[in-house]
Amino acid sequence: MPRPRLLTRDFILVTVATASFMVSFAATLPVLPRYVAGPLEGSDLAVGIVVGAFAISAIALRPLIGKLGDERGRRFLIVTGASITSLGMLAHVPADSIVPLVLARLLVGAGQGTMFVGAATLVNDLAPPDQRGQAASYFSVAIYAGLGLGPFLGESLLRATSYDTVWVAVAAGVALAAFIGLFLPQSLPVLAEGSAPARPRTGMGKLLHPDGVGPGVVLFLGVVGFIGFNTFVPLYGEEIGMTDVAGVFLVYAVVVLVVRLGGSRLPDLYGPVV
Repeated sequence: MPRPRLLTRDFILVTVATASFMVSFAATLPVLPRYVAGPLEGSDLAVGIVVGAFAISAIALRPLIGKLGDERGRRFLIVTGASITSLGMLAHVPADSIVPLVLARLLVGAGQGTMFVGAATLVNDLAPPDQRGQAASYFSVAIYAGLGLGPFLGESLLRATSYDTVWVAVAAGVALAAFIGLFLPQSLPVLAEGSAPARPRTGMGKLLHPDGVGPGVVLFLGVVGFIGFNTFVPLYGEEIGMTDVAGVFLVYAVVVLVVRLGGSRLPDLYGPVV
């Protein structure tokens, strides 16, 4: 019996949609802190609040988003999430003070959380059971290629144009991800014949799967540091005389991609805990 293909049309499409989303999203990484510290004359605290605000709504909504994805399908999450993110980026244009900018970032977080849950779960759905670790590694190319290339796009646009142009360009790139998402499957995979459905969960288990708590805490701790890094690298780079910090994000992304692709089969061979 031939081995199921991992790189199917749908797998490639969801990866391309995520790449478009992440390149656009990452274009704001070197731009947003400068916008807060420069034109808005915000303090370091204000920079941290604005940049990190998106994580609040993303985290708060994700348990509900996962359940919605199980009920409505992954395509719904991808298209809806990317569309909300695009609107949130457009809301940056009229934001001329900290409060409306924070509200725009909360909208971006809601959309980003929705889109990412839809894309990540669809990748898991599409992958053959014995290739899910490899699928996650390949999918991460879209994420970290975006984090590596997006800052160059943001820096270039800001030098050539204005902050508002950056926000509009990012909104357009995210909208492209929503458009690509329209061509993804809406229905969920059907259980193979003889497979037992998952046991129904009650109480908090309906909202928060017990098996997700441990990995979620580990991921949370990593993301906290990552957000801090992204927030203050642009400002610190200026302090030490760097006019362009995009290379810092690129080095980070390249290292991650080398590890992810070089070790793509390790989770399937040795398990995720190792």
